[in-house]
Amino acid sequence: MLYDKFDNRIIITGKLVALDPIHIGSSTKNSLNPIDVDNSVLKDSQGRPVIPGSSIKGLTRFFFESVLRNINESSACNVLEEKECCTEKTDVKNEIKRLRDKGSHEELATYSYEKSCEACKLFGGREFAGKLMFKDCFLIGDVKLEHRDGVGIDRKTGAYKSKAKYDYEIIPKGSEFEFYLLAENLDEKQMKYLDFIIRHLESGNLSVGGKVTRGLGRFKLTVTKREVIDIESLKAELKLKEGRNV
Repeated sequence: MLYDKFDNRIIITGKLVALDPIHIGSSTKNSLNPIDVDNSVLKDSQGRPVIPGSSIKGLTRFFFESVLRNINESSACNVLEEKECCTEKTDVKNEIKRLRDKGSHEELATYSYEKSCEACKLFGGREFAGKLMFKDCFLIGDVKLEHRDGVGIDRKTGAYKSKAKYDYEIIPKGSEFEFYLLAENLDEKQMKYLDFIIRHLESGNLSVGGKVTRGLGRFKLTVTKREVIDIESLKAELKLKEGRNV
């Protein structure tokens, strides 16, 4: 099921609750002041912590793919590796090039989708966008960020390494964030995949961000709400019948 015709839209909303402190690092240090924290958390334009939708999507896809591969290896390719990507196989790649050169966009889209693995069909691949859109998760209320210290360990002695001390910022346990997931044009199987994904987001067993091996990152989706919009409901809203123009 592609995007040229609207079939259905599912909107999942809720709250992400931090079961552990969370650290999603910023790409740059906030200032040159030596007393500032070494590794700060990512913040929005208002200076408030934010969990990028890409982080939630990435960890969700990683978990989903690992489960699919255990059931059927071909159900989830390695999209990051050209030789292991479902649409980069020689015969598939050649046909995609032929259709692209031909200018047949509908045939190209249909063929690319059919040759894609289950993971790429749902989350997106090299030839088309995914059907699941995870929005950035913005902080609810106020929170006081905390700092933790870290030290480097000498690989030969196993002891503290001189001048290797650093500190990092964390979002405290119990912090809450808005959650918004939009799914479009899912088929019956993909709706079951979505149910599976939501159940595991609600389980509290997934972790986001860095330093997860040090006890950080677990979160849980709560207060989950689901809104389903299908073509029949839209027709009713517009008071349309089959074959009748607006």
